Amino acid sequence: MERKVSPEMNAELIKPYIAVEVLQALKEMHPNKTLGPDGQQLNREKIAMGFSANVDQNNRQAIMNLWCSTQVQQYDKYLGLPHVVGRSKSRAFAGIKHKVWLKLQGWKINMFSQGGREILLKAVALEIPSYAMSCFKIPTKLCSKIESMMARY
Repeated sequence: MERKVSPEMNAELIKPYIAVEVLQALKEMHPNKTLGPDGQQLNREKIAMGFSANVDQNNRQAIMNLWCSTQVQQYDKYLGLPHVVGRSKSRAFAGIKHKVWLKLQGWKINMFSQGGREILLKAVALEIPSYAMSCFKIPTKLCSKIESMMARY
């Protein structure tokens, strides 16, 4: 098989670059390809803001009026996860356990063999909490409850 990148081309690609070369490359780019505004409009109906406890109510209201936005409530969700976890982690992540339970209830036990159920559990039910687990450290108690629900299935 013939090479697509010659040793000379490879040497040119891996040599250290200098700031002048970067600036020259940026100037040669088409205006639509450079960094900057992309023309996407801001949807003011979807804006929600979260504030620190240090921000007083008058300032919160002024900022929300300026942006025509609402304030994020404690248990609001974004991409299926809570914005603010708060003290009660089990309450914040109760929706995950409920989603797994609903998924398990939707499957008919007698339709699958033991191996089919095991694969279904690993492929579907274990994927529900995986995104939350990659973002937050979810409570061990919640993990054990999900495991017990899966074991009963």
